Amino acid sequence: MIIKSADREGDPRSGHLALPGGRVHPEDADLIATAARETHEEVGMNIFNGGKFLGRLPVLAPSTPRLPPIEITPLVAIAPPEFNLELSHEVASAFWVTVDYLKQQGLSDHYSMNFGSHTQKWPAYPSDEGPIWGITERILTNFLSLID
Repeated sequence: MIIKSADREGDPRSGHLALPGGRVHPEDADLIATAARETHEEVGMNIFNGGKFLGRLPVLAPSTPRLPPIEITPLVAIAPPEFNLELSHEVASAFWVTVDYLKQQGLSDHYSMNFGSHTQKWPAYPSDEGPIWGITERILTNFLSLID
């Protein structure tokens, strides 16, 4: 599932596409609890109600010094067969992207950002909602490399 962040003034990630997730809270027993809580908060999916965690992907960090030095531990899960999509105020929309679609499309798109007279481009997966780029693209690319 891909989510589109809600537009928020002053938030550099406004409107970007991402995977559900977020920061560890003190009450979270482990990273699975964090992922489950964040996914439920953002889209209403209770992964423990018919879903299943499959494992972890390699830890990633943002590749630019413009972002805080954080570590991201992606977790992979199978979604429950049925759930009611309930978007939080942080999420503008959510949609499914299949593995087959990502494999067929590949990194055939890009995301561009202007820095004065310089334009930086990043590889991206295409979607109807916009390019899937940045750390989200890197997570998906890592995942796809494991299932080939």
